[in-house]
Amino acid sequence: MSTTELTPAQTKAVAAMRKNNGWAKKGGDVSRQTFGALVTKGAATWTINTPGGHWAGHLTETTTDDDTPDAAEVAQTAAWTAARNQYPAAHDFLYLSEDEKIYGWTFRAGLGSGAKIGWVAVDGRVCTRTLLTRHDATLAARTYTARSSADATPRDDEFTTLGHIQAAAEAVHPAANLWRRVQQDGTTIAWTFRTGHGLDDPYTSILTDGTLAPSAGHPDRTNADTVARAHHQDHIRGIQLRNAQTTVRATYPNAHEFEDNYRDGQMIGWTFRTGGGPRARYSWVTLTGTFGRGAEPYRSEAAALLPMAVLDDTSVAARRSLTN
Repeated sequence: MSTTELTPAQTKAVAAMRKNNGWAKKGGDVSRQTFGALVTKGAATWTINTPGGHWAGHLTETTTDDDTPDAAEVAQTAAWTAARNQYPAAHDFLYLSEDEKIYGWTFRAGLGSGAKIGWVAVDGRVCTRTLLTRHDATLAARTYTARSSADATPRDDEFTTLGHIQAAAEAVHPAANLWRRVQQDGTTIAWTFRTGHGLDDPYTSILTDGTLAPSAGHPDRTNADTVARAHHQDHIRGIQLRNAQTTVRATYPNAHEFEDNYRDGQMIGWTFRTGGGPRARYSWVTLTGTFGRGAEPYRSEAAALLPMAVLDDTSVAARRSLTN
């Protein structure tokens, strides 16, 4: 929001708030304060950013010379109405801004000291769940705004998924808060969160399918991010292995003892055993599901064939990309 000289309507609003609420600016010129937009014609709400934090008040008489609401006024009215439609007791709205531009508001979603905090974005998106602090609500609103700015069309299914993920996490960590996404190649693969509201409470993570990290928690979020990425990789490998086993067992029904195989530190596939006893044989399968049609007497021989199969897979994929 920009800092400008007060209009007569704003000066009137300041006087009314001082009189009705006992508010006074400490030091400096009141004309340097920053104001929010009008809510409705004839009932203006001004939000003031003071040195000690946000402060809000309202003036119940007309404060504009022009009764025609501008785009900012219309957006605020729509956003606050959306918030109250979902949380009828919503009040005490405080604006959120970045680079002098409002991107949303936080609000109290109930009455009393135990009231939780919600948020609404400037485009009318209302939080699906309330949080314990303004800080948490601000982070959630900022996360939504950053994603909606990057994506031309924010995906509703992602917000639904996050709600399910939060519910799964809260079943184990009821005070889960401070959520942050973990991305890989532009795709969200997990979320990290703090397990409690204390500064010493550890961080942990949960995958996008609702699987919690196996570790108990970490003192800082960086470690939780690292574990989340490793957990995601293990999860993907598990899916690939199950898919490979299903493919192989269509030809080798008794395939078992699948073992990981690596080359230059990279996972490239598995070798597996068919049969048992002196009749046991071995074969291989790549990460993409290509597998050996013949069986070898020793696992080492099957393992030696696997890198060549991976090269064949890579060549086929390259040719397909050129033809497409």
